[in-house]
Amino acid sequence: MKTATILFAIGLICVALGAGLFQFVIIGLLGLGLLAIAFLVLFAAGIVTFCVSNTTMGLRKLVGGMFYLSGVFLLLASAAYMSALGYAAAMSSQRSTGDSSGWLWLYPLVFSILAALIIIVALRYGTKWPPKRCYLWGASAFGTMPAALILFWLFSTFLPLTA
Repeated sequence: MKTATILFAIGLICVALGAGLFQFVIIGLLGLGLLAIAFLVLFAAGIVTFCVSNTTMGLRKLVGGMFYLSGVFLLLASAAYMSALGYAAAMSSQRSTGDSSGWLWLYPLVFSILAALIIIVALRYGTKWPPKRCYLWGASAFGTMPAALILFWLFSTFLPLTA
């Protein structure tokens, strides 16, 4: 399981970095590439976890793998949406207009919680991992959203937002 753990950690780091860089002018292409790499690495982690290892049999692997894949898609989508909201807030502060509504920030929060819960359920159902390990990976999946937003705000101090 060390391979799956390393791939999952690399994938989550790539999600946070890719979403943090996604909205910038030229560096955003690097962020887009990192999001694609994150998907591939998280997909490979799912293959190693649910297909290669002999943790569970048959239908449990399939259902766990499908839940995991849907959690990864939701994680990537909510990371990109969180980055877009950070960009909108940064642009509204530069233009001295009203900032984005507080309700808009609720959507990626709910989606990131849902993605973390789906990943927890997938790991609990499709593998024989201990519950603590599944919960910690779900918490780290949830932690990619605030990490991406913090990285965006840190990068926005010296990277250009517009061309």
